[in-house]
Amino acid sequence: MMEKQPLDFSVAFGSAVHDVKNSVGLLLSSLDEFMTANPPQTEEENRRAVVLNYEASRINNDMMHLLSIYRLENQRLFSAIEEGLVNDFIEDELLAHETLLTMKQVEVEVDCDPDLCWYFDSMLLKSVFNNVFVNTIRYTKSKMRIAVELVNGYLRITIEDDGNGFPKELCKEPGEYLTRINFNTGSTGLGLYFSAKVAEMHRNNDRVGYIEVDNDSTMAGGAFRIYLP
Repeated sequence: MMEKQPLDFSVAFGSAVHDVKNSVGLLLSSLDEFMTANPPQTEEENRRAVVLNYEASRINNDMMHLLSIYRLENQRLFSAIEEGLVNDFIEDELLAHETLLTMKQVEVEVDCDPDLCWYFDSMLLKSVFNNVFVNTIRYTKSKMRIAVELVNGYLRITIEDDGNGFPKELCKEPGEYLTRINFNTGSTGLGLYFSAKVAEMHRNNDRVGYIEVDNDSTMAGGAFRIYLP
């Protein structure tokens, strides 16, 4: 008789998160299609649609972060850094979030050299942007700005808004985002922890990527910055 093997919780966890992520992704895609075919007719319908889209997007982002962190901890997450046009990457991300931007009536300003190229992992950076975009769109009042510039040998991408800013507990020193996630507060910081990990995976000689989060925004709201060497 074959000996019964004990359940590997780590494998079961990874599989469950992967399944949930796929299901929520399908839900989001279906929701976007439904909203395009049946746009809200009243302010209340639009408000409910925004909440539904935001919450589904937030769940999807958390699932992606958990799965990526699981792979990272099990040495199964690797970076594939290639040269790419930064402005094209940003435009693709804005297009991916067009439904939520339209429903929230958010005006977006992009300040980026259209010919600027840099080396980055587009898939990992996409996961970071998904989280930042969804939260920025949710908490901004009406405007969002994306600025790209070269600072001391780093590519710095800033995403800021005209909202009420980040809670004080999320504004830390760059290295502190890689410390243990705190589940005792309303904001666990999971997305920022993941973003810091992604930034750290970008290295160039002795330079290592990092993130900053503060309320020092040109639009009087919150500002998220990622530095890639």
